[in-house]
Amino acid sequence: MPKGPREPLTVGFPPEHLAHHRMCAKALGIPATDYVAFRAAVFDGLRIPDEALLADPGVVLLMEPDDCAAALACDPRIARRLDSIVLRPLRDGTADPERLEAVKQLPEYLRVRLQSFLAHPPSSQPWIDQEQLDLTA
Repeated sequence: MPKGPREPLTVGFPPEHLAHHRMCAKALGIPATDYVAFRAAVFDGLRIPDEALLADPGVVLLMEPDDCAAALACDPRIARRLDSIVLRPLRDGTADPERLEAVKQLPEYLRVRLQSFLAHPPSSQPWIDQEQLDLTA
C-alpha cells in the first residue's frame, strides 16, 4: 500500500538504539524505518499523512491520544486495518512469538497504549462512526 511521497535519509544508530527501535517496530507491526521517522514526527508535532496510517496502522499508537482519535474518526479504514493487522493477532494469539516478546519489552507508554486498544478496540470507541466501521470488510 503506498505511503505517500517519501524522501530517503540514511541515519546511523548505536547498535543498542537500533535494536530498541526494531523491537518497538516489531511489536507495533510496522517497519523500523517508519517507527523512527514517525516517532520523530510525533515528537515534533508534525502531522502523519493518512496514506502512511493506512499502510502501517500501528503508527497510530505513536500518536498523541487526541490526534489518534481524530485520525481514526476521520478515516474508518485506518481503524479496520489497525484492528485486523495489529490488534487481532495479539488478541487471538496468532501473532508470532517474536512479536509477542517485543510487546513485552515495549516502553511503558507504548505498552499502556497498546493494552488500552486491546481492551477497547477501535470498533468500541464512541468517536468512531459505527455505521462506517465494518470490521468484516
